[in-house]
Amino acid sequence: KTVGMYVSKTKGYPVLMLDTEMSKKDQVNRSISSETDILIGSVETGKFGTDVQAVNRAKKFINTMKNAPYYYKNVAGKAFEEILSIVRRWVMKEVGVDENGETKPCLIIYDYFKIMDESDVADKPEHQVMGDQINKLTAFATLSNVPVLAFVQANRSAITSESTDIIS
Repeated sequence: KTVGMYVSKTKGYPVLMLDTEMSKKDQVNRSISSETDILIGSVETGKFGTDVQAVNRAKKFINTMKNAPYYYKNVAGKAFEEILSIVRRWVMKEVGVDENGETKPCLIIYDYFKIMDESDVADKPEHQVMGDQINKLTAFATLSNVPVLAFVQANRSAITSESTDIIS
């Protein structure tokens, strides 16, 4: 999220943050906390309200982000094909193309690759399904000339492994 906020604030490029877990409210609270050095618990409860400096830092950050082309989308539980459709629509609607038909500068952040529908792994190993998702997003990014920053969580039981079961 920090990379995306930096790109949207400093470069003015549209950024799409796709989150497979957190709600927008939780993401906003964490962003305020990390960007203003206010403890997350204080942000979540609003108990920093008597600290004038903290309030000013939070207001400044919120106002900066209101004007930044930063888009957050929770995609928890959605099929990967649906997520790709969301990305395509966003690129067409919010980013667009230049006079040469090339996609304008933007950034897509995908946090993180995971299996959201157990039926996806009914006939394939998990690592193969994950590989298919990665390949589809890579193909989209390449064809659309769009940068994507994507994450994957290491499978804790395979943390010392060098095999394909390292990705969960």
